[in-house]
Amino acid sequence: MNQRVKDPDTEPIMSWSKMTVDDAILTVWPGTVVRESVLSGPQGLMNFFKTNFDIEPIIVGCVETLPDKSMYGTEVKGTGGRHDLFFFVKEPDILKFCIKRLQFGMRWWEDIYFNNREGIYPIEFRRAYPNPTA
Repeated sequence: MNQRVKDPDTEPIMSWSKMTVDDAILTVWPGTVVRESVLSGPQGLMNFFKTNFDIEPIIVGCVETLPDKSMYGTEVKGTGGRHDLFFFVKEPDILKFCIKRLQFGMRWWEDIYFNNREGIYPIEFRRAYPNPTA
């Protein structure tokens, strides 16, 4: 039997979904593309989180950023199109995760709002995940 192996570069990027997770904090990992096939296994994303942080995040999915806006409201060329991975970190895991995440550039979603950078994400995503501190 001839089995076809999936090429991860041609597999679609994992889309995001709206979910509610109690007692967890939404986190973003900028510039991180994830495909369904790389979630599990010894080299998979979930193993990465277990090995590096000793946590099991709840994956929301990837969101493609919009172009930045100039002070006049026009799109800035060469910006946008980056894929960011969103996931929840459960409250009991936050202390294990909060400092180590910085070396990977991971940020809390509420920090994005605090710094007024939420505008680079599509409105559908911002409606699904509004300002957590409002």
